[in-house]
Amino acid sequence: MPRLGLELKLLELKISLMTKKYCLLPWVLLSLTACAQTPIALRAETTPIKTGLTSQMLYGFLLGEIASQRGDKRLSAEVYLDLAQRTRDARVAKRAAELAAHAQDAGRSLQATRLWLELDPEAERARHALVLLLIKGGQLDEAVQETRHWLTRAGATGESGVWQFLPGLYARAAKPEAALDALARLAEDYTELAEAPFSVARMAQQIDPARALKAVDAALKRRPDWEKAALFKAQILAGKGDQATLDWLAAFLLQQPKAHEVRAAYAGALSRVHRLDEAGRLYEVLLKDTPEHAANHFQAGLWALRTGALALAETRLTRALSLGYSNRGQLFLRLGELAERRQQDEVALQRYLQATEHEHGGEGVLRAAVVLGRLGRLEEGRRLLASVVPQDEDERIESLRTEAQMLREGRDAVAALAVLGAALKQYPDHSDLLYDHALVAEGVGQFEVAEQGLRRLIALKPTHAHAYNALGYTLADRLNRPLEAIVLLEKALELSPGDGYILDSLGWAHFKAGHLDAAIRLLREAYIAMRDPEVAGHLGEALWAKGLHAEARDVWQDGLKTAPENALLRNALERR
Repeated sequence: MPRLGLELKLLELKISLMTKKYCLLPWVLLSLTACAQTPIALRAETTPIKTGLTSQMLYGFLLGEIASQRGDKRLSAEVYLDLAQRTRDARVAKRAAELAAHAQDAGRSLQATRLWLELDPEAERARHALVLLLIKGGQLDEAVQETRHWLTRAGATGESGVWQFLPGLYARAAKPEAALDALARLAEDYTELAEAPFSVARMAQQIDPARALKAVDAALKRRPDWEKAALFKAQILAGKGDQATLDWLAAFLLQQPKAHEVRAAYAGALSRVHRLDEAGRLYEVLLKDTPEHAANHFQAGLWALRTGALALAETRLTRALSLGYSNRGQLFLRLGELAERRQQDEVALQRYLQATEHEHGGEGVLRAAVVLGRLGRLEEGRRLLASVVPQDEDERIESLRTEAQMLREGRDAVAALAVLGAALKQYPDHSDLLYDHALVAEGVGQFEVAEQGLRRLIALKPTHAHAYNALGYTLADRLNRPLEAIVLLEKALELSPGDGYILDSLGWAHFKAGHLDAAIRLLREAYIAMRDPEVAGHLGEALWAKGLHAEARDVWQDGLKTAPENALLRNALERR
């Protein structure tokens, strides 16, 4: 047997042993024998190896892979870059680039990536990597030049695909403002393409919102019906307040009445500012135009749930389910909430448990535990909570809050207060814990503790609208201090205009103060905003005190349609 043949047999044996010990890459092992015999291509679509396998190259392959397996990425990258230069094989260059990137060796990364792209000009990943390396290295002029090559190779049909990556790539620069200027210069060369200025707008959003707005307007001038750009402009305008966003979406729909995504966004925005009747009309139009669109049925279901139209909410949410709405976890959570609102706890439990099998599974566990508490199955609820190990402080606090709520629902408010009190010793300034502790304290008659906790929360978070609301309601309803309450509740409404819960509290405080006209006006507004049975109870009481007995009965009976077991409403009717 010739000496080379004997050496190869010995090497094959060594390689076999190394494969088992170090898990060498199979394509490297397969290439060794082929390279030793003839300079053929490793794969047809790449440049063939120009030279036969030498003992030095063989040693390099082995050294590179063993170094990689042992965690020495820098040595492995150095060896593979040398091999790539010798073999002129695109795959070896790609491997060198990957190893250099893992080793955070910017110089070798750039060198290997350039070689990879030279050997395989069609490799889009190589082009992507090269542009990123140039940007991170501050070589912005060359990055722009390479990006032009990338766009040219992509062709007219692929330009938008490349443009969508560019904001993320250029944002990786050490000096984002300079990179934004570079991207803007590039975009100026594409005068007919809407994606070019849109790419600039996306990058500019966090750096210079005014520039982003100007760029997105340029994109919309080129494509006036582009919903994606219209929605992005709405995001930018959100920084100027809700009204600016609403005005823009309304104006776009006047010009593009078939823009269903924008119509859905507009309906959602109206709901957020409590213009629920307008949002409802938009959803009706939207569902008429897009009867098979699952996401629109889901959003319309959320609107119906929020307004207390529970039968309509069920119709729309179940329709979204039958149409295969993609976010199953969120859908099951909302179906569970619907069942809770109907006091169907067993159904709610099953829906929440279904949510645990999808995204938002953690929230499903928490909500299911609360329902188990209400059903008196506290041990089962504790086991369910214990099945999820908190990954950080936020999750730990959320688990404690849920345990307390579960105990409250299980009619053990004293134990709930103890859980929250212990949590506050560990996290004394946590706003959610302070809020929950105050509400539970109020529920067990510890009004001074509740007041102290809420005032501390307001001092820590002066814009916490619901802290003002909770304190105001406690002062009005529990401590007979309605005039103090009105001041606090007006501040809450200033912080959260149109909020139905705050309108209800403020209306009730005016009722307690004897201001019946103001009470009725505010409580009517609250009942329009949310068809909640407690609001119906308050409005009915104010109407009755004003002498409007028939209207009061109508309101109480209307409230019973959505909550037929509500004791507050039943008692109100029975007492009259």
